[in-house]
Amino acid sequence: MRKNKGLAKLPLVWNKPIDPSKDRDFKNHFTKPLTLEELGGSYLTAGMRNFERTNDMINLEKLRQSLDQWHNPNLKPGESSRDLMSHNFGSALWLNSNFLMAKNWKEAVEEVRKRKLYIHDIWGIVPGLKERDKDGLCLVVEDDVQEYLNTNLGKYFIGWENGEHDGRWFWQVMRNYPPPVNREEAYRYFMGWFKSFFANLKNYVTSLCGLTFPHYFAQIDGNRMVGAEFIQALPSIPMLSAWVRGAARQYQMLWYGSISIFNFFGGKVFGEDKFNNLSFWSDLNLGEGNPCAQGGPDRGPSISLFKKTWYLLFMYGINIEVLEESQFYRPAGPVLPSILSRDRDREKEIAPEAKKEFLSPLGKMQLKATSFCVKNEYRRGVQYCPVAFLLDFYCGWVPPRHFYSDSFYTVWGGIPYEKGDHQIDLVFREVYPGYQDCPYFQNGRGYLTPTPYGDIADVLLSDVRSEILFRYQVVLLLGEISVKGELLKKLSDFVIKGGIVIWSLPQLSEEALKLSGIKKVGKEIRARESHSVKTKKIYRELPFVFSEVVTSRVKVLIETDNGKPLVISKRLGKGKIITLIVPYGITSRIPESHPIIGGDPENDITTLSFLNKPIGSPYRLLHGVKEVVLGIIDLCNLLDVSASLDPDNIKSKPERNVKVQYLTNLTDRPDKLIVTVINNEPVVAYLRLKVKGAKLIKVIDLMRDEQQLPITDGALSLTLFPGDSADFNIYILELLLEKPVMQFIESEL
Repeated sequence: MRKNKGLAKLPLVWNKPIDPSKDRDFKNHFTKPLTLEELGGSYLTAGMRNFERTNDMINLEKLRQSLDQWHNPNLKPGESSRDLMSHNFGSALWLNSNFLMAKNWKEAVEEVRKRKLYIHDIWGIVPGLKERDKDGLCLVVEDDVQEYLNTNLGKYFIGWENGEHDGRWFWQVMRNYPPPVNREEAYRYFMGWFKSFFANLKNYVTSLCGLTFPHYFAQIDGNRMVGAEFIQALPSIPMLSAWVRGAARQYQMLWYGSISIFNFFGGKVFGEDKFNNLSFWSDLNLGEGNPCAQGGPDRGPSISLFKKTWYLLFMYGINIEVLEESQFYRPAGPVLPSILSRDRDREKEIAPEAKKEFLSPLGKMQLKATSFCVKNEYRRGVQYCPVAFLLDFYCGWVPPRHFYSDSFYTVWGGIPYEKGDHQIDLVFREVYPGYQDCPYFQNGRGYLTPTPYGDIADVLLSDVRSEILFRYQVVLLLGEISVKGELLKKLSDFVIKGGIVIWSLPQLSEEALKLSGIKKVGKEIRARESHSVKTKKIYRELPFVFSEVVTSRVKVLIETDNGKPLVISKRLGKGKIITLIVPYGITSRIPESHPIIGGDPENDITTLSFLNKPIGSPYRLLHGVKEVVLGIIDLCNLLDVSASLDPDNIKSKPERNVKVQYLTNLTDRPDKLIVTVINNEPVVAYLRLKVKGAKLIKVIDLMRDEQQLPITDGALSLTLFPGDSADFNIYILELLLEKPVMQFIESEL
C-alpha cells in the first residue's frame, strides 16, 4: 500500500527513474531492453557518426586520430584540448552501416573495443533493399556480423537502428497495401512489416521514430530502446517527447533522441562545407538554388533552437542524446562531403588529404551542453508527469499534417480522422499551443511551444499495466476508445484508490455508464451555450450536440441554460470520475473550405505548398469543457508561473502576458524541485515563479556556476531574453522550499 507518513493532504507522486532490469516483465524478454547497468549510468552522449573509408579499406591510423578528435580519453566529457584539436563529445558512437563494407572493419571495431566506446546504434539500414548497395545500405544483417559485434563488444554494442521507418511505412509501404478496413487491420499491417524487418536485424534493434508510433516498437520483443528524431521536418518536440517518454515509462524501457541539423528551409552547415541540393531534400525535386535545398550557417534551425532542445531533452530524462552532424568545419581548401550527401560527382573532386577540422558553433554548443548534462546526470531528477493521456491500443494517431503524407487529418497512413482523433489534436493544442504548425514555419514556430500547464503529461496506450497507471494522478481518455472489460477494471481500481478519470460518453460501455452515474441515455439535443455551476460563467459556444441523460448521485459541473447536464462528476472510493456528456467535449463540425488557413485547395498539391501557413481544425473544444478538464490538469501543476512584457508582471494587463515553456523535475526530497523555464518568443519575458503551497527559501541557477538567485516574498523574479538570443533564454533552477509539497509513492499496489 502507499504510505503517506502523515502528509495525507499532499499529492502522491512517482519520483523514480526508469530501470528496465527491475521491471517485472524484464525476464520475459528474449532480447533484453538496455539496462542502466549496461549503460554505465542514466545518460550518455554520442559524437562520431562515420568511419572514413577509402574504397574498401578503413585507414586505421586516421581512425585513431578521428576517435581522439571525438573522444579523447584524457579529457572529461565536454572538454577540449588546449589546441582545440581533440575533444570529448561522449563515450558513444553513432555509426553508419557502410563501415561494414570495408575489408578491415573488424580491426576498426577492435579500436572501439580497446577504448570501451559504445556503438549506440548502426544506422542507414533501409528495409526493402535486396542487397547492400554502394552506400552500405542493406536489408539483412549477416549472422557472423551480429555474432562478432555481440561477442567482441558485448554491452558496448547497443543495437541496429530502425531509423524513422515508421515514416517510411506511412509514406511508402502503406500505399502498397490494400486499404485497411479498420485500425486493427492497419495495426496488423504495420506490425507484420516491422517484425519482418526486426528479424532481418537479428531482433537487436533501437527504434528512432519520426512519428507517434514508439509504443508499437516498444512492444516488439527485439526492441532494446525507443527514441525519436527531433527538429528536421518532424513533429513538435514537447508533443513527440510525451509519446516517446510515455512509451518508455509504459513498457519500462530507456529512450534516446537525435537532434537533426535540417528543417524545411535547409541545413545548418559551416565553413566551406556548404552545398546546394542537400541530399535530405533531393528526392523532392526542389531544384538547384531553392533555399529549402541549401546548406549554410544561415540555413536550417537556429543555434538557439539546438541549444534549448538539447537541454530540454536532458531534463525530460533522455538516456542517450546525439546531434546529427556539423560539429566541425574546414575553413578553406578541399573538403569532405556531408556524410548524408549522395552527390557522387562532388566526391570525385575531393583531394586525398583533407585539412584539419575546427569546432563549429554547433560543436561548441554540444560540448558545453555535454559538460553540464554529465555533471548533473543524477541531480536532474525525474520529470514530474502526474497526468496520463490514455489512447486506444489501435489508435495509430498522428498530427493533422506531417512530413510523411500529403493528406491531412489521417491516421495509420490513410484512414480519415474520426471525431475522437480531432479531440486528441484539440487537447494537444491546449497543452502545447501551436504544436500543430510544426515544422512548416520558417521562424521555427511549433518546434518548442509554451506549456501553460507545466508539461506534465505522458501519452499511454490502453494496454498499460495497472501498476504503471497507478503512478499517475489523473487519466484523461482521448480519442476513439471503448471502456469495457479489463480496461474498465483498471480504471475503476485507479479511481477507487484515489485517482481522477476523465472520459466521454461515446467511449463508454453500459458498465462504464453505470459507473459514471448515468442511468439512461436519451435523445440528442442541440445547444450553443454552456454554464459553469461553480464559477457561474456563461460560455457562448459554437453549435454542439449532446445526449439527454438521466443521472443518479452525481454532481453537475457544466450544464445548459435550462439545466441539462453537459459535464458531471461521480465519487468512487477515494477518487472521482468526470464524464463529458458532449461527445469528446467538442462542437459540431465547422464548415471549412480548406484545412490550411490561407491555403489554396485547387492549386496547393503537397504539404510543401503550405509553408508558413497554419492549419485549422473543423472542431473546437467547448469552453465549459476546457474549464473543467484543463482546470483539473492545472491543479496537478506544482508551479504558478506568469510572464509579461512589463518588468512588474504582477500588475500588468493580460494582453501584455508572454507565454513561456516550463517543466518540473522531482528529486529525492519532497521539499526540493528542479525547474526548467524557456522563452521561445522574440521578446523579453519578465517572469515570476512561485510554488503552490510553499515559499522558496533558496534558488540556484545550475547553468551559470550555481549562482544563488534573489527571492522576494517567497517567489522568484527572472528576466528571460528573446527566444533566439545567444543566452539567458533558458534557465535550469534548483528550488529549495520551506516545506514539502508532495509525498512519494513508496510501493505501487
